[in-house]
Amino acid sequence: MQAANKIGGVRITAVCDVWDRHLAEGLKLAQPGAKSYADFHELLADKTIDAVIIGSPDHWHVPMTIAACQAGKDVYVEKPVTHDLSEGAALIEAVDHHRRIVQVGTQQRSMPQFIKAKELIDSGALGDIFKVHMSWNRNQARWTRGMGDIKPESVDWKKFLGNAPDQPFDSYRFRNWRWFWDFGGGIFTDLMVHFVDVAYWFLGLDHPDTAASIGNHFRAKDLWETPDTVQTILQFPRQHVQAYFEGTFVNARNRAMIEFMGSEGTIYLDRGRMEVHPDAGTKLHASEFVPGTGARGADFDPSVDGELLHVANWIECVRSRKQPNCPAAAGVAAAAAAHMANRALRSGQVANWE
Repeated sequence: MQAANKIGGVRITAVCDVWDRHLAEGLKLAQPGAKSYADFHELLADKTIDAVIIGSPDHWHVPMTIAACQAGKDVYVEKPVTHDLSEGAALIEAVDHHRRIVQVGTQQRSMPQFIKAKELIDSGALGDIFKVHMSWNRNQARWTRGMGDIKPESVDWKKFLGNAPDQPFDSYRFRNWRWFWDFGGGIFTDLMVHFVDVAYWFLGLDHPDTAASIGNHFRAKDLWETPDTVQTILQFPRQHVQAYFEGTFVNARNRAMIEFMGSEGTIYLDRGRMEVHPDAGTKLHASEFVPGTGARGADFDPSVDGELLHVANWIECVRSRKQPNCPAAAGVAAAAAAHMANRALRSGQVANWE
């Protein structure tokens, strides 16, 4: 909403949330006199609304996006666009059938250093790319309880649950839904999907044939359902590519970054910079492209507002009817890799694409 307010010609005229506190906060960012709803179906019934931004928990992304398409609205929806592998086909069909502009919130596709890196890889300068290394490591105590001041009567818990199994109200699960399987998918779907999407975009990947994962609860035991520390290896034999991801909340080494390893050298990318590292004896020239000023591997760079760039691209496409930088099908593909990683993690076996 903050990004949308910075774009000319956009008016936020309605807000919907199941929690009174967030509904009130949302209204502060909306136009004076904006309407408020607790049921998103009522908002979608308003024919004066052209487009919606969906920032719900993962398990609501597909139902809300499909309903918005059916109501004739264009959509910006946060990643991962799906909560389960089975949801992707119905989402793509709805977007195509209703001819809607849907942007998935993997904002790297709109950031200048990623666009420049893709151009460099497309030129063949990196040679043959065989390996992709991704990390999203944070040293943050996300597992500590708190926020116990949420009154159950301030939340429409039944609406929040949606298609999730019925369960008693839990303020921690409500505010930290990413770490519970009913609502999210842990580190793989919350963080890895950002950089998997970049790998798909750069290399034309389709889906991993196999995924092998491990995970542990080093700090979040007996609180999180999803692990606080994970690793996965994804194999793309048809493109001759291996992709490896590490993520944790107990150490910050490497932080948030992706590296493409080719026969001529390596390209390093994060949300603030691009670095080129030639291998010895190759023709690749070292260079560095740093549009931002943040720390290496930072989650967000203060000088490169990827969210604003991505929302602006969506608004432009809503007006022009051109495809946005991350259309629904691309979001479905990237999320599928994260779901494969989770399938391997939860089964304790190598997951095979069917």
